[in-house]
Amino acid sequence: VYPPMVESIAVEIPSDADRGHIVYRLIARRINGEKVSVPAVNSYWAGKASHFIVDHPLHWSKLAIRKLFSVFNAVRFHDISQVSMNDSSLQKSMIPALPFGIIAAMALLGLLVSLKYWRERLPLFAVFLCQVSVMVVTYASDRQRISIIALFIFFAAAILHELTRKNISTKMKFA
Repeated sequence: VYPPMVESIAVEIPSDADRGHIVYRLIARRINGEKVSVPAVNSYWAGKASHFIVDHPLHWSKLAIRKLFSVFNAVRFHDISQVSMNDSSLQKSMIPALPFGIIAAMALLGLLVSLKYWRERLPLFAVFLCQVSVMVVTYASDRQRISIIALFIFFAAAILHELTRKNISTKMKFA
């Protein structure tokens, strides 16, 4: 959610898929009084963010926990308005699918079950944990989460595999 100041300035910018980011660049450039590069703008806002974390650690922690929860929830956060419009039109026309909340719950169980195979699955754990960390530290949106959907599915399948494997071995013992 953008602050009210960003929202009020964004309406002045011609229609663009990424108005919020343009406004943040514009604000940093106006504060500096000159046209600074994109890396300098990013550095400016990174400094602001780190000062916020130091000044308000409890509030930042609450926000981080909320973002962590949203990573594993079916909440749809879009940071680009065009993507949000496309998503809502797709949801109206799509065939019903397995809810993301079920996949996420199964993936969490699959992550726990997969811990015993951590050496073989270390790259999968690393990518998953790194991306979740990026989402918690920066922002959690569907655009960020899409990069690990395949891992959610993999770990959800891992719990199904474990359950069917145990079920089959139990049946063989009694046969």
